Amino acid sequence: MYLTLGFDLRPTLVGVRHAFQTGLILAILVGLINYVLDANYMFLCAAPIGASPFFFLPWPWYIPFLTIVALIYFLLLWLPFAKYSAK
Repeated sequence: MYLTLGFDLRPTLVGVRHAFQTGLILAILVGLINYVLDANYMFLCAAPIGASPFFFLPWPWYIPFLTIVALIYFLLLWLPFAKYSAK
């Protein structure tokens, strides 16, 4: 809110794309770290043990589903500023 109101900066669709791509690159890097360390950070290698409403699909199908959910969430956060980013 500070950058939006104080400095008149608005999220753009390019910024949404960059944030989404950065998240995908981070997931790839964490996947490589998981492979090297035999770990399960970000639940990329196995579903969590406990119950969660986000992991109702089996592994690995929840990963692309949650990726699409994240993209939709980013777009919904950008939507109120869509009119301003068209400038």
